[in-house]
Amino acid sequence: YQRRVRAAQQRITIDFCFLVMADLFRTTCNVNRQLLMRVFEACETCLRAVVSADEVVNRVASVAASNDPVAQALTLDTLARMRPLLAARADVRHRVLTCLASNERGVRAAALRAIERLAQDAARFGDEAAPALLALLSDVDADVSARVHAAQIVRHLHRCDVRHIERARAVL
Repeated sequence: YQRRVRAAQQRITIDFCFLVMADLFRTTCNVNRQLLMRVFEACETCLRAVVSADEVVNRVASVAASNDPVAQALTLDTLARMRPLLAARADVRHRVLTCLASNERGVRAAALRAIERLAQDAARFGDEAAPALLALLSDVDADVSARVHAAQIVRHLHRCDVRHIERARAVL
């Protein structure tokens, strides 16, 4: 699919390829989801040509409601790689922030990676994510690597309150 997407000249062909990949992501196993995540990452520049972006995002995001923590983590990583399509998607941002509160270590790490990537494009998302990140920083039961990663993200948010940055600096 990666070669097909890059070679496609017409938007309808690119759209069809991404819809098929999203459908495969929704219905397949975690090994194939990881491969599809890599294809989404390699074709990130082509995502702006997708006509039915909402449908692609809905098909991929539906896997985040799964009970499988590996599938949830792969979904978050894939959504983070689809950030050109997620500019105005409040439901996806809410899902990422909800997964940050997960008890599963892998899901929490994937949520942190997704927040980091999504906050690069949408400054408002950084403002939305700051309270959840600060709650993670103050959680003494959270693993150290997650707290350090959250502190690094807070320090790099562009429009973050100075108090938040000082609190993140205290953790580091």
